[in-house]
Amino acid sequence: MLYRFIFLSFTLMVCSCQSGADKQTTHIAEKICECYNPLQELNDTLKDLLSNGRGNEAEKLFAEVISHNNIAKNCTLNLIKEQGKAYKPDAVILEEAISDNCPNIWESVKELLLTE
Repeated sequence: MLYRFIFLSFTLMVCSCQSGADKQTTHIAEKICECYNPLQELNDTLKDLLSNGRGNEAEKLFAEVISHNNIAKNCTLNLIKEQGKAYKPDAVILEEAISDNCPNIWESVKELLLTE
């Protein structure tokens, strides 16, 4: 019983030691996912249309895809700007947080986030 208590206490201590920078990066990742939600929803609609042989309808949405992509990119850049020039996200934590919250967008945003 004592060993369980010690193990549980140690586990809670380790988990609660996430640094402020890690929390900031996790928070930003969640916000980035919010930026890309409309684009992801549109992408899901396009996939559905294309898989059901409705390519003509899907084609009409491509301009909307470009618009949503630009909005999401600007939203993401603004989030990073708000953090200040000194902010350098930890790539591993950022990838994990984005992959957990919105797994389909990491490949689309990693170059934007890690090179700006």
